[in-house]
Amino acid sequence: MIQVGPVALSITWLPSAGGDIATGELLVVVWHGILGPRPDYQFERAGSRPPPLVTREVWQKVLHPGVVGADSWRWLEPGQEAAHGQTGAELAARCVEALRDAFHLVTGDPRPLAPNTGVQ
Repeated sequence: MIQVGPVALSITWLPSAGGDIATGELLVVVWHGILGPRPDYQFERAGSRPPPLVTREVWQKVLHPGVVGADSWRWLEPGQEAAHGQTGAELAARCVEALRDAFHLVTGDPRPLAPNTGVQ
């Protein structure tokens, strides 16, 4: 989980009942609100609003691993061919982009996220 002010990103591996990696799912969710215990602190940006008490989903992807070659695989959306899937780096970039978009949507702040947030 990554919490950035009023939004958060969670990435969870959901193994299949039989433990087969090929049939497991990767659940990626961007949230509006605080995941976990609510901390008592002031946000880094002046004028920022506190996050809501109820956390809600903003964006979600369910992905499956797909083999492309002998030693290469990709993350696939349901029904997607392995050749068109995302590499781990591409998926990470998309997750950060979705988190950044949610942050800007919720806060209305067009500035880039501060370097110390860990999200560039």
